[in-house]
Amino acid sequence: MYRYLGKNKKLTAGYVIMAVSSSVMGTGFAFLLSHMLDLVQIGTEKQIAVFLGFGCTYVIVMVAAEALTSLAKYKVLEIASVHLKGDVFCQAMDEDVEEFERRNSSFFLNQLTVKSDMCTNLFFKNLLELPVLIGAFVSAVLACIYFSPMMLLLMLGFAFLTVL
Repeated sequence: MYRYLGKNKKLTAGYVIMAVSSSVMGTGFAFLLSHMLDLVQIGTEKQIAVFLGFGCTYVIVMVAAEALTSLAKYKVLEIASVHLKGDVFCQAMDEDVEEFERRNSSFFLNQLTVKSDMCTNLFFKNLLELPVLIGAFVSAVLACIYFSPMMLLLMLGFAFLTVL
């Protein structure tokens, strides 16, 4: 199944890079808001104006990155789905006539539509979410290590307690 996602290796690699960078930018946005709140309390009007301009630019870049990531994900899913359906169709055409007639023709139609769409929705989409989730997790862990390693240990401890 992984081979379908890798049909266009450059697009898939580009998606992974964009997904990871987009999730890291999401973590960076939290720091941006935190710094902006600090500036409102103790900063000058000029500092606030400059940082507000930077913040607006950051948000525009982040939204553009999210849009490009979604577009790349859609294209990777489309290519994988087309190749999967093509393989299912070739398998149906390779059946001999007696086997094809023995099985109901709706069986092959079901395989071509419902089963391949289910595979796309349950397997491919979830697999393509991994870079986003891993990028967000790693960036959050690095941020916790930078600011408060003790807080990271507490959060991981509570996370493991909820799993048990």
